[in-house]
Order: sequence, then structure tokens, then C-alpha cells
Amino acid sequence: MGWATALLDKYHFDIYFRAQVHVATLQFSYLIFLLLFFWLTLNKTYDELKDNLIENIMAVISDPAIELSETLPQIVNKSSIGDVLYVFFGLAVATIIFNYTIALFTFKPIGNALNLQKRFIGNVAHELRTPLSLLKTNTEVALITEEVSESMKEILNENIEEIDRISNIINNLLSLNALFQVDTITFVDVNLKSAIETSVQSLRDRARSQGVILKIKGSKHLVVHGNKSALEQLVTNLIKNAIIYSPKNKNLPVYVTISPDNLGHINLTVKDRGIGIERKDLFRIMEPFYRAEESRKREETGSSGLGLTIVNEIAKLHRANVFIKSAVGEGTSVRVRFPEAAHWIAHSKIPL
Repeated sequence: MGWATALLDKYHFDIYFRAQVHVATLQFSYLIFLLLFFWLTLNKTYDELKDNLIENIMAVISDPAIELSETLPQIVNKSSIGDVLYVFFGLAVATIIFNYTIALFTFKPIGNALNLQKRFIGNVAHELRTPLSLLKTNTEVALITEEVSESMKEILNENIEEIDRISNIINNLLSLNALFQVDTITFVDVNLKSAIETSVQSLRDRARSQGVILKIKGSKHLVVHGNKSALEQLVTNLIKNAIIYSPKNKNLPVYVTISPDNLGHINLTVKDRGIGIERKDLFRIMEPFYRAEESRKREETGSSGLGLTIVNEIAKLHRANVFIKSAVGEGTSVRVRFPEAAHWIAHSKIPL
């Protein structure tokens, strides 16, 4: 009986095996249902046909001169058509219910695993913030100590840069995790131009240090229905990417443009003249931590690998679409198309 105990333990602790058992059980139950359904239908058809024939035979016996309203083939056809329709609609309803139930049992462990993963990422990211902050503080204190040699200071500065990069990844993980908790996100009418100006202002120093010029173009008052903080993060991530992948100290512009398209949409476009993205990478750059070709490695750029993933998730929450055009050596243009606030069904929280 050891195998039975092993299977029972696997059923209790392996959610995917448990789902397989549930699906197999449902399929077997559906087979039994089909057999019973056909048996009952055949019995019903037989009983109706028998009753109609007996009724007509008794009528003829009692009065040979009587003229029957239906012939034998008509009686059979009438019974057959009714039963075929009965079987068809019965099977259609049963199949829909069965498939829906199968889907519930199949996707439940996947959903549980995803929820567990989200909670794990959020908890780990929160737990890492405090020790990283303490580590950075101690390193900065060590830097101002006179006894530290120049070579050691260089190492400590590199450590601070790595700590900042890890902190950036953790902050992005927390942001990404928060975006999945849709019920906690409040939506209001937001002036998109205001969100752009806030993001540009926060990145001007970084752009200046890279030798990049930020330029805003477009209408002053275009309103979308959304979350202001999330929209500012979307714009910030796009501009930050444009700065990171622009050549340093070339005084090249990064254009941030906002404009309506007269079709009920507002287009936000961030365009740079940076290194560009190869065509083969364009289809995957929204994936978390996806590594593109060598020139866009995170070790060289300081990118967390989550910026565009967060942009994509924020766009989905706002019913927006993301379009990317790029050519190696010429630059990249990212356009996010939002629905205007007037075309949004007004409510405070976006539905799942």
C-alpha cells in the first residue's frame, strides 16, 4: 500500500497533480453523464414512438373506417426531430458547463501560484530595503573617514552604485507588485501634460549630467482618466530609458510630445536619438529582465530591466496601447495611446 500512500501525499501537496486528478475525475463524470443522457433520451424516444403507434393502432381497430391524421413515417419523423433537438440543446448546455468547470479546476493552481509569487516578491522586496539602506549609509560614512585610502574609496563608490542599482530593482519590483493590486488603485481625471512636466522636472539633473536635452511639445490641457502617480511613473520610466540609451555628452534631444488624434485618443510619445533597438528584440523588451543585445546590457546602463514592463502594465490599467518604433543607430520612439477621459466609463476603480 506504499504506492497508495505516496499518491495520496502527492495529491495533498502537489497542486498541479491535484488539478490533474480533478480534471480526470470531471472527464469521467462527464462520460457517465453522456451515457445516462443518451440512455434516457433513447428510452424517451422509444416510449413516445410506442405510445403514438399504439394510439393509432387502437383507433384503427375500434373504427376501421377512420382516417388517420398522420402516417407511420410522419409519426416516426415527428418523434425523431423533437428528440434530436432535445439531445442537441442538452449536450450544448452540458458541454458549456463542463468546459467552464474544467477551466476553473485547471487554472486555479496557476492562479494560486501567481498570487503566491506576487506576495513573495512583495515581502522579499520589503525585507531587503532596510538592510540595503543600512549598508549604503555605513558605506557613505566610511567614505568620509580620513583613514580610507583612495583605492578603497573607489571600491566603496562602486559598492554604492551597485547598492543604488539593487535598490532601483527593488523599488521597481514593489511598483510592479502594486500594479497587480487593482482594487487599491484610485482613478480620477488627470491632466497628462501636468504629469509630464512633473516627470521631466525630476529628471532634468540626470539628463543634464548625461548631456541630454529634454524638450516638451504639445497641448497644455489634455485629460485622461487614470491614477496620477502611476501616469507619472510611466512617463518617468520612458524618459529615463531615453536618457540612458542616448549617447553621453552629445547634447542630443529627447522629445516628449502629447497630442490628440481626433479619434478619442491622446498620444504620449517619447522619442530619442540613441542607440536604438534591434528588430528581434522589439517583440520581447516588455518582458521582465529581458536582456537585449550587448549594447543595452544593464551592467553598462544601470537599468533594472523592469522599466518597460512597468510601462506596459500601467498602460494596460489605463486601457492604453504601447507602440514602439526603433532602428539601430537612429533612435527609438515609444508612443502610448490613451483614451480621452470623455470616452472612459466613469468610475473610481478600474474593473478586473
